[in-house]
Amino acid sequence: GVNATHAGSGDLDVSVANAYGNAQVIANQTGINVDNNGTGVTSVTANSVTATDGDAIYVNSAASTTSLSVTTTGTVRSTNEDGIEASHDGTGNLTFTATNADGDALVSGGSSGNYARNRGTGSAYITVNNASGGAGAGIVGTTSATSGALTITADGTVQSNSGNGIGAIHFGSGDLSITNANAAGDAQVMGGAYGVFARNGGSGATVLELNSVSGGAGSAVYADNLGATTGLTITANGTIESTQGDGIEARHSGSGDLGVSVANAYGNAQVIANQTGIKVDNNGTGATSVTADNVTATDGDAIYVNSGASTTSLSVTTTGTVQSTNGNGIDARHYGSGDLTITATNAAGDALVSGGDDGIFANGATLSGAMTISANNVRSSNEVGIAALHYGSDGLTVDVTNADGTGDVTAAKTGIFASNSNGGAVQVTANNVTSTTGAGISASNNGDGTSLTVTANGTVRSDGFYGITASHDGTGDLTINATNADGMASVSGANGGIRADNENGGAIIITANNVDGGSGDAIRAENDAAGTGLSITTSGTVQTTSGYAIEATHSGSGDLTIAATNADSTAQVNGFDRGISAGNTGTGATSITVNTVTAVGDAINVDGGANTTGLVIAVTGNVLSSGADAIDAGHEGSGDLTITATNANSDAQVTGDFRGILALNNGSDAL
Repeated sequence: GVNATHAGSGDLDVSVANAYGNAQVIANQTGINVDNNGTGVTSVTANSVTATDGDAIYVNSAASTTSLSVTTTGTVRSTNEDGIEASHDGTGNLTFTATNADGDALVSGGSSGNYARNRGTGSAYITVNNASGGAGAGIVGTTSATSGALTITADGTVQSNSGNGIGAIHFGSGDLSITNANAAGDAQVMGGAYGVFARNGGSGATVLELNSVSGGAGSAVYADNLGATTGLTITANGTIESTQGDGIEARHSGSGDLGVSVANAYGNAQVIANQTGIKVDNNGTGATSVTADNVTATDGDAIYVNSGASTTSLSVTTTGTVQSTNGNGIDARHYGSGDLTITATNAAGDALVSGGDDGIFANGATLSGAMTISANNVRSSNEVGIAALHYGSDGLTVDVTNADGTGDVTAAKTGIFASNSNGGAVQVTANNVTSTTGAGISASNNGDGTSLTVTANGTVRSDGFYGITASHDGTGDLTINATNADGMASVSGANGGIRADNENGGAIIITANNVDGGSGDAIRAENDAAGTGLSITTSGTVQTTSGYAIEATHSGSGDLTIAATNADSTAQVNGFDRGISAGNTGTGATSITVNTVTAVGDAINVDGGANTTGLVIAVTGNVLSSGADAIDAGHEGSGDLTITATNANSDAQVTGDFRGILALNNGSDAL
């Protein structure tokens, strides 16, 4: 159509345009062919260009030139080659502009739509309304190490049948920026391979701002930042979808932060992927953050985040439904310094994280600070609901609650597994937790930890193990609170209700409404020699079909206290082997206060060791053993051994199949 070659000084300018926008070039080969080997500016302006076997517009600007610009306002199309192809080696900027006021300007190619190579010393700017590629990309932009920035902007539809929707490879000194967005939020990128492919090997940041993107064989959005880069940011507010690959894959090895956000004001932004929904790998030196409304994955994790040893904090925030059929809902691994925070909540309390494997898996390595997990609802089809493994220095917090008490954790194995190994407190708070084969809640604080607290104000149930297990090796108290204002909170387990083991300093404090131990002990608590007291308080029914209803062993300082009472005197302890078994070999007093206790074996069996300071048993209801002693009390320490079985109605009863009350005082004071 037009063939222009220039080797001299001055500019090379080609214009096929008019005020009406209907000027056109039609050619069997190349529509406009421009080759500038001179020393000036290269400029091409056109309304519409159509070519068959060549590029619609081809421009080459040699190293001796300055800037290169291509401006079109209509449809630029090649049947078999690129819509616009430009190579620039000069000293100025490379600029593509294919737009009009109506937003319907189009660049289309049987190969690529727009293909821009900048090997010069300036920056490259590509701005279009719409672009389409066949075997190649809708838009391709590349730069060399001598170049400046690379900026790609499209406010309409960019697509490719077989290639990438947008492909950018950048080695320049400025930022790599890709924007496909408009005010209506309906801009989109569609690729047969990747939707958006961005690799930055330069020295600037990478910034992607998107509405909706779809990918075919590859990820919908792929961004790779190499070592000298200064940050990676991906923002999308529509639908990100890949039929065969990952939704978003982001890799960063440079300085600065890595941030991914797929969210909008309506909470309906989403990522849908055949593999991993959002995959983030930060081996750089900054913070890592992921924010999403909804994420759905099939064969990979819905959200996977890895934050390397040189990074700072890691945060994952979701507000809708995050789910994976075969992987984890959220998998976050933090090996750097700073805190690891996962928040999966919304104001309505119906945010959900669900996995075919773990619902939420979080690992905080030894360099990390605190780990905090907050969620409304978590589910696992085959594994653990929440698995939190923390080796950092500032403690572990897991909170799965709603104000109305409807928050749920449901899992095939353990409901909530929380393990802290390197300092700080452990706090686990939940409304309702259900497990099929593992514990409902399993919490441990090891090493240099301080306190361990488990709070459950709804129903905690395990169909195959303990309802709650807590193991504490820290310096503070071990506290389990399974109560609510209605007195209907419950803990149940097929092999035991509540088990608490304290192997270091601090007290054991257990408060519960109702506990069912199944075939094991309903409540079992053991305090080692460094412990500072053991207290068990229940107000409802504590029962087991095969073990002890309450078993308490205390070897430390402070008192051993068991109180199973309520204001109506209807609290019950119903055991099989024993109702209450209490052994105090420590240095404090022993106190048992109950309404009603029943068992086949001893209903109440208490042993106060030689260093204890008194033993008191107070009964206000009925104590019954159908096969042994109702009360068996032995005391070897100082202080009195006192047993009372009375109430205001004078109908308290102690009844044993063998003996009603057996009291042996080998201590120094009265019986």
